[in-house]
Amino acid sequence: MYLRECRSFFAITFFLLLATNVVASETQNSGVSGDWSYFISSDACWAASARLPEQSKHSRNGKSVEDSSVNRGKGPVLYVSYFKNLPQETKLQVSFWGGNFEFETEGKKVDEFEINIKGTVFKLKPHNSADGAYAFSLGSDADSKIISSMKAGADAAIKSVSKRGTVSVDVFSLMGLTKAIDEIQKACK
Repeated sequence: MYLRECRSFFAITFFLLLATNVVASETQNSGVSGDWSYFISSDACWAASARLPEQSKHSRNGKSVEDSSVNRGKGPVLYVSYFKNLPQETKLQVSFWGGNFEFETEGKKVDEFEINIKGTVFKLKPHNSADGAYAFSLGSDADSKIISSMKAGADAAIKSVSKRGTVSVDVFSLMGLTKAIDEIQKACK
């Protein structure tokens, strides 16, 4: 339990720093691998990919909703992060930034947060903060399994639910992910 709480604390802190440009301003090197960009800073390295808007779908009350009517800001983004100062089993983590709207974080809808890779489904835990909505894997064991599946897959679909009840399925290309992960692990040793 302690490790999971520390993991969440570090991940949330990292994304808050990223959102306020503290981490981004310290970025030393970056590169691109396929549909993934990767970034190197003094404490963490991360790979990120934006969703494929033409493949993403939204619905509210069972009816399809146009992408343009869902205010997501610059999101969503799928991240794989590598934290230098964490124990080895928690260094590599998967997270999802859903954009500017709030996620549903209570009730039955929370069970609907998931990432689907080649038919294998992994649950995600939603979290809201001042800079947007995030979803994290359920722990380091889940991170490891998700990343293995991502490396073997072509795309990932993330299902999330907003506070207003909008169900979104955002699709991300996984092309270039393996090289991006190799680069962040090499740079962040």
